[in-house]
Amino acid sequence: RGTVRLLRLLIEEYGATILLMTATQPRLPELDEDLAATELVSNPSEYLSRAERVQYKLAPSVTAYANGQDNPLDHSTAGDQLLEYVTTDEVTSTLTVCNTVRSARELRSAIISQASNADTTITDIGCLLESIWEESDAHELSTSDAAARLLKDIQTTVKEHSETLLLGHLTARHRPIDRRIILDVVDELTTSEHPFVFVTTQLVEAGVDLSFQSVYRDLAPLESIIQAAGRCNR
Repeated sequence: RGTVRLLRLLIEEYGATILLMTATQPRLPELDEDLAATELVSNPSEYLSRAERVQYKLAPSVTAYANGQDNPLDHSTAGDQLLEYVTTDEVTSTLTVCNTVRSARELRSAIISQASNADTTITDIGCLLESIWEESDAHELSTSDAAARLLKDIQTTVKEHSETLLLGHLTARHRPIDRRIILDVVDELTTSEHPFVFVTTQLVEAGVDLSFQSVYRDLAPLESIIQAAGRCNR
């Protein structure tokens, strides 16, 4: 009711016109009878169907959980399935969104472990960035210079090892400067044709302009799933 009172104040005292919009479809406030709402689009479903760009698929473990079975997918199995998917011929970029920092770390480790078992070479962009900081004076290297150097190192590695799988990892535990560099480089990698998997947390669900060919997401509320889908096929 507080929201409705605020809307009434803006309309009656300031002559404002209120436009209510939402990206994740939460329930909008129920207005009083004298605050009539006018739909801007009479048949929104028609336009939404034309703009459909993603498809949602539930993993068997999610379906089992919905049916009362407590058997979540372990990180080892998830890493194996991700590795199998991202190494197919038609896949370029894949985003995985985990619910916790710990889960993201474990999934990254599982992917590296499964890659080793499958004789798949992985290039960890986080390790490349760490090497750059070790070789350079942090006070003399700007964020843009570090990002450019990291991207150059990645391109050199891909040229020398064309079969390598690029792996990125980002959580809120990363330093702000590293986070900015990684996101800048990831933005470039998602538009390349080289296989790339990015393991992260909910921090990419809002305020980050990235687009991946496919997205995997931990079980979460519908709003979070829709936010994650916003990073797919933008």
